[in-house]
Amino acid sequence: MLVIGEQEVASNSLSVRKHGEGDIGTFSIEDFANLINEEVNNIYN
Repeated sequence: MLVIGEQEVASNSLSVRKHGEGDIGTFSIEDFANLINEEVNNIYN
């Protein structure tokens, strides 16, 4: 789940929560895109 509130908008970032793990941190949009790409690559490789 992505949380985009006032703080995230002000800092141009995303807060990320993962099912079963909870809050995994705040990421820049670029870092979040890299995280998702890694997750997808791990599934398909």
